[in-house]
Amino acid sequence: MSRIGKLPVLIPSGLDVDVLGLTVKVQKGEKSLLKTFVGDIKIDKVGNSILVKPTSSTTKAREMWGTARSIISNMVQGVSVGFKEELEVKGVGYRASVSGRYLNLVLGKSHNTVI
Repeated sequence: MSRIGKLPVLIPSGLDVDVLGLTVKVQKGEKSLLKTFVGDIKIDKVGNSILVKPTSSTTKAREMWGTARSIISNMVQGVSVGFKEELEVKGVGYRASVSGRYLNLVLGKSHNTVI
């Protein structure tokens, strides 16, 4: 049993989610994402949540169960909130500085890496 697959994906208010078979469309205003899944899974929209269930007990069905639920959750988050990048620099032996959108990471005395 997939621990992730069991969890419903909650749909925030103001977000339109359409489920047609294995195709999921998430839309808010002009932003939209569309994904068609494959495998032995069933996707249902129940109220303000989306449920993903396997249709058989094969390994492929169990794999796609959790994967599809995670992808749908990321689609909902991406359209409603957006994505952000966070980087935590922790440790000794190097220095890091941010200049605009660039991170300058100095490793030791002779290495200079721009990420």
